[in-house]
Amino acid sequence: MSVLDITTWLYDEPTGLLTNKLYSDSHGPEYTYTPSGKLSRRTWARGIITDYAYDFAGALTNAVYNDETPAVAYTYNRLGQQLSAISPISTNIFVYSSTTLELDYELQNGLKSTAQPILSYATRAMLSLIQSNLLKRPHRVEFSDFFTRESPRKDKGISSPPLVPA
Repeated sequence: MSVLDITTWLYDEPTGLLTNKLYSDSHGPEYTYTPSGKLSRRTWARGIITDYAYDFAGALTNAVYNDETPAVAYTYNRLGQQLSAISPISTNIFVYSSTTLELDYELQNGLKSTAQPILSYATRAMLSLIQSNLLKRPHRVEFSDFFTRESPRKDKGISSPPLVPA
């Protein structure tokens, strides 16, 4: 018989937002949120803090760390697609198709990423798999099994309405 480590997720009762994730040693990250429910701060068990800032539309604009990790600034277009993620050590530019609006490619420090077609294929394959599995079980999809027995939300699973094939 093996001994399993238990991970517990704690939630704010009124909002349902995750406040802590506790590993078997009773340590883990803590999360705080803006009044609108966006992640405001993540504090790792070892003391690393990440503060997040958002623009008036609610899009993430900055991630700032309290250690030597460089801050990251994000920009978006009018459609809400991420255009860039820039830090002192890395510049990522995202280029989208004007016809499909899908990500065409990413430029990282001036070099075109070749991983995008694989990612795009994997994303489409995963969506196809999820869709086919959902259509096989049209009654409802339960996610409550993802919560631990020790979790205070174990009985509050997420379910979806029935799917009707087109």
